[in-house]
Amino acid sequence: MGSGTTEYLSMYITIAYTLVAMLVGGIVAVAKKDYLSRGAAVSMFAGLFGPLFMALDRPSKAREGVSGVWPVRGPEAVIINVVLVALFNYIV
Repeated sequence: MGSGTTEYLSMYITIAYTLVAMLVGGIVAVAKKDYLSRGAAVSMFAGLFGPLFMALDRPSKAREGVSGVWPVRGPEAVIINVVLVALFNYIV
């Protein structure tokens, strides 16, 4: 590994973390009767806190035609994720 790899290590870790969170978020969303794409999108911004908050929330009613914010505490998940990712990138 060259010096360029270590220079961008935190970026590679952040990208891998986001992709894993999106995969897990999609799976959790389908299990909670929501759309896979919606779970992946929430998790793209909320990281692994997205699937966690989705799992703790009530089942979604999106497939029944009810539009609303789900998971209810999604904005908090995004804020926690942004702070922790910024802190991680600052440390690494």
